[in-house]
Amino acid sequence: FMPETCDIEHIFPQGSDYSEWKISNKAKKELIDNQQRYALGNLTLLKPRDNGKIGCASFDKKYTKVYGKDRNYKKNNQLNTYEFSSPNPQNAVTKRGRDIAGTIHENLLLNLKRE
Repeated sequence: FMPETCDIEHIFPQGSDYSEWKISNKAKKELIDNQQRYALGNLTLLKPRDNGKIGCASFDKKYTKVYGKDRNYKKNNQLNTYEFSSPNPQNAVTKRGRDIAGTIHENLLLNLKRE
């Protein structure tokens, strides 16, 4: 993907329609109150048409319709390795955010060593 051709997708919806997400009210409250729906681990890049296609759907539906269909996207994001469809998706958001931060840190260190 090129950044200018991408939308930022919120895996767990940023809005208020969570009807397709089978999670507890406590988990919803935590995701909303702790602002985790805006956390790095809850964000990914999608083509604009794909982002519009999946909206606020559950993780499983998003994966079936978009995330799991594109071979490059699937390989690069590995979203299916995180438990976004569990009753507590905030754990997946936190773990994925830490993994992304770790990858960024490793890449920065590699670039610094080259200089």
